[in-house]
Amino acid sequence: MKRSIILSLAICLSFPLAAQKAPNSFRLEDVMSAAFPTNLTVSPTKSMVAWVQNKEGIRNIYLASGPEYQGKQLTNYSKDDGQEINSLIVDDSKNQIIFVYGGAPNRQGEIPNPTSDPDGAKRQIFSVNITSGKTQRLVDGFSPQLSPGGKWLAYIKGGSISIMDPSDTSKKSVISLTTRGRCSSPRWSPSGDRLAFVSHRREHSYIGVYNLSTKRIEYLDPSVDHDSSPAWSPTGDEIGFIRIPNEAEVLPFMPRRSALPWSIHVVNIKTGKAEQVWKARGGTGSAFRFVSARDQLMWGIDN
Repeated sequence: MKRSIILSLAICLSFPLAAQKAPNSFRLEDVMSAAFPTNLTVSPTKSMVAWVQNKEGIRNIYLASGPEYQGKQLTNYSKDDGQEINSLIVDDSKNQIIFVYGGAPNRQGEIPNPTSDPDGAKRQIFSVNITSGKTQRLVDGFSPQLSPGGKWLAYIKGGSISIMDPSDTSKKSVISLTTRGRCSSPRWSPSGDRLAFVSHRREHSYIGVYNLSTKRIEYLDPSVDHDSSPAWSPTGDEIGFIRIPNEAEVLPFMPRRSALPWSIHVVNIKTGKAEQVWKARGGTGSAFRFVSARDQLMWGIDN
């Protein structure tokens, strides 16, 4: 019995020694500092793939193109300043990538500033040339959306939507939309002549469409519910969106497995006719769940 205990103890003590002598041993620091890719984005022509590489806290944009798809670093940020890089748009027609530098604000509207930079931190939209790697600041804002063909860039600043020509360095082309409430989710029509967005009014929200030709905003099938996630049809004649009923008595931080059922609606842009095309069943599963993706609703090419 004693010999068995001594033998077992000897075997256990030998494991740390073997681990120390292992030729492929690594430190915890090696694991924690491994590069981590995010924001994988494909160009419209499907010929390029871009992403953000976080290596030891230093974030940079990488690009790979066919046929070998070997990645190369585009930006040259060299400090771990805690600032995020996101919302990548690969514009291969103009040989550039548009992105946002800076994290989302807290409830007080403060941008993260983990290094306590006395100059503060901003949420800004940049472009980087794919060939030269030259980085250029375009404008303060976030949620950039490039129109088909790259003529216009829509973005959000101060809760409102603005539109600019990304090639205009003088910023004289900026169009600012004045609306009530807070705006989000700008989405261009396939032809690039209209911009859909969500207008939040606290207890409800609308789907708005701005027409660049008429310079007018039209709200689609407005109600007292929460409308969100506008999705254009491939022809640009219709918009689908999600409608979530407004419920006043909702406890925060509580699991919700049932609610007033959410639904999907479609509006014909030309006629203004609205139609409910789907509605969740009552009971368990009727509460809407957001997924971690840019679009909650996507319109298939086969209608």
